[in-house]
Amino acid sequence: MNRFRTKPECGTKSGYDYHVRQVKEAPCQECSNALKTHWQEQRKIRSQEINAYRQAWRAMHPEIQKARQNIQARKHGKGDWTTAEALEIYGTDCHICGTAIDLKAPTKVGANGWELALHLDHVIPLSKGGADTLGNIRPAHAKCNIRKWATVKLEELNEQ
Repeated sequence: MNRFRTKPECGTKSGYDYHVRQVKEAPCQECSNALKTHWQEQRKIRSQEINAYRQAWRAMHPEIQKARQNIQARKHGKGDWTTAEALEIYGTDCHICGTAIDLKAPTKVGANGWELALHLDHVIPLSKGGADTLGNIRPAHAKCNIRKWATVKLEELNEQ
């Protein structure tokens, strides 16, 4: 069955489709370039749509944006505390389970022994309005901190 009534013009996406699907031959250079241009334009349009959606979402959720900014500030050392200060005040025991934290354990998830590595946990999460201060920071195992986060998320879902 011929889906083209007439042969489409070369140098168009339809021309590319005609070469590949109808005639079952390699497309000419003009048609290949036309297809490439078509998909570049489609990606540009999709990218603009995604960016517009993100901007609208950010405008509707300023509290989450603030929490993300706080997290980034902490990651880049802009808080008013250091890891050494937190460990000096609160010790090297996990505030969640009470056992010792391995300060030499790798922090990358999946590495051998990462579960016992040091995480500095915000007792009141930044996303819930907690401050990024030394009084709101406690040492915790990586696994305990992640489990705590997952539990908080489940509680939030149940509330909704």
